[in-house]
Amino acid sequence: MEDNPVVFMRLLSDESTQSTLSSDSCEYYQTEIFDQLPSIQASRPEQSTQGLCDVHQGGPEPGESISHGHLSRGAKDKESTQPLKNMVMCIQGKRTARERRKMQINNIGFWESWRRSQSITRKRVWVQMGGALSSLLPWRHTLHAIEGKFGVGVKAYFVFLRYLVFLNLLNCALTSGFILGPTAFYGRRNGSEHLFGGNDSVLDFFLGTGYLDRSPVFIGFYTRGSLDLPCLNTPLLYLAGILTMILLSLIMVVRRTIVGYKHTWMLGKRYSANMSYKIFCGWDFTIQDPASATLKHSFIRNDLKLFLEEQNFSMREAQRTLGQRVRLYLLRFILNLIVLSLLGGAFSLIYFATKTSQSKCMENRFGREMYKLCIFNFLATFCNAFLLNYPRKLVQEKFPTSLLARVLGKQRFLIPFNVLDLVYSQTVSWVGVYYCPLLPLIGTVTLIATFYIQKFVVMRCCVAEQRMFRASSSSVLFHFMLLLGLLMAAVTLGFSFHLQNIEPDITMSSCGPFQNGKTVFIVTKVCVESLPSPAPATLSYLSSEAFALPLILAEIIILTSYVSRGRANQKAIERLKDMLVMSSSDKRFLVKQHATMLRCRNKNRTKVHSAAVVEDNWQDPPSTH
Repeated sequence: MEDNPVVFMRLLSDESTQSTLSSDSCEYYQTEIFDQLPSIQASRPEQSTQGLCDVHQGGPEPGESISHGHLSRGAKDKESTQPLKNMVMCIQGKRTARERRKMQINNIGFWESWRRSQSITRKRVWVQMGGALSSLLPWRHTLHAIEGKFGVGVKAYFVFLRYLVFLNLLNCALTSGFILGPTAFYGRRNGSEHLFGGNDSVLDFFLGTGYLDRSPVFIGFYTRGSLDLPCLNTPLLYLAGILTMILLSLIMVVRRTIVGYKHTWMLGKRYSANMSYKIFCGWDFTIQDPASATLKHSFIRNDLKLFLEEQNFSMREAQRTLGQRVRLYLLRFILNLIVLSLLGGAFSLIYFATKTSQSKCMENRFGREMYKLCIFNFLATFCNAFLLNYPRKLVQEKFPTSLLARVLGKQRFLIPFNVLDLVYSQTVSWVGVYYCPLLPLIGTVTLIATFYIQKFVVMRCCVAEQRMFRASSSSVLFHFMLLLGLLMAAVTLGFSFHLQNIEPDITMSSCGPFQNGKTVFIVTKVCVESLPSPAPATLSYLSSEAFALPLILAEIIILTSYVSRGRANQKAIERLKDMLVMSSSDKRFLVKQHATMLRCRNKNRTKVHSAAVVEDNWQDPPSTH
């Protein structure tokens, strides 16, 4: 019995130049083996006898579309703009792709060819610019070394700290443009007041008193100058700078949180990592430096530890009983209730302190408290590093067998506590920026110093943590906590403005840009009334309750569309996952068919060779001597 060999053919029709099929899948297109693929058998429903006969007689006609999931003809080649060096295929496949692109250029005309070439050029320029900008990020090598020794969780902490530095630099630029610049250019009232006095001391730097109380650090320094137009004056610029700072910070933090959440969702339980790839393909064979090889070894080890820990956590979570779940949810509810009570108590204390305070320049006093919190928080970080952690490490190194060294134990970098410290510091900066405009600058300096202090603590005093943290989930948690701090700062500032509106006699400012009874609402109202006639009516409508209903309806429509799109994308992702599984089945099937074909061919060759040998033996009788 002789098996018919499987013939692999390639399409040369016009449609093949625009097909999304790769060079490998085109080899078995329109052949008998095409109908035997597992993906075709799974996607094809039961057909009539006539339909089956039509399929076996030659497959679909040219120009028809294939109904199964991952093969479609006549579609635009999405990889036409991808550089050939980035395509995962052999040299022959890249040559074929290059020829196919040349055929497309000859068929599409001059303008379409020029548009595609410009699109490719723009994409390459953007990629190169992104690579150049990423190379300019500070502390890249430091973060690389930290990741190799302590894992991606500790690196995520330092990346978060660097992000806060950039955020505070942006706030410093806004402060300079809206507040410091106009005050320096147009001057201010009481400009003859001396900054330094005879009773100033070094402690004023830590307490925010003395010369700092008369400096641009606090709100009392900024008074109306020569710039005194209805809609362009020092109070409005001051307010615009603070609100712009809060708004841009909100946009950046929300965007970062959403992007991190999407990345975490994509890497969640729906998409488990392939450990065989990490084990057998994770090593970089171009490494020649021993230090780089050791660092890469640490990367792979930490990645495997992280995966095993996540698997153990998933198993423990799946084995929780009903009672354990009830206790866990009850504990979370109690903790959240305590946190909300503390927040409510803090807001109440702020309200009563504001209401009962009768001291001159209350805003400066509140800003002074925020300044002291920021300074003493940094001093606590400094003292904890060099007066506690470093001596503890020296004791362990010099006297490792002593009782004190055994009691203290090894130091580990506690990510949650250090992240909470950063969130606390940034929240204080946002809460007090209205009363202390230079807090972003102070926060930038302290955060840069904190980076080097914590780098010293991690690299010199700590050992690797046994519990690993995934960078994506850790980053989402960090930014979500930062978002809560920003919302709390915005609520505090809004509550302060509300008190000025309902109780102007008690909360009237005695210094700064809003002194002499000119509150935020009064200054804003004067500006709105000075605008042309359509503008006040429009702004009044936008701030009224009548505009709230269409705004809520628009938000509902937008959210509904995003939810629908998310569900559709989830279904599409599930279909693509099934298609990947069927593609693997197709590859295994083709390998088996190819092996069968080779065995049959070798068997036929053996039979032909044996028959030829027998025939030669019959034609050449043995000679007699």
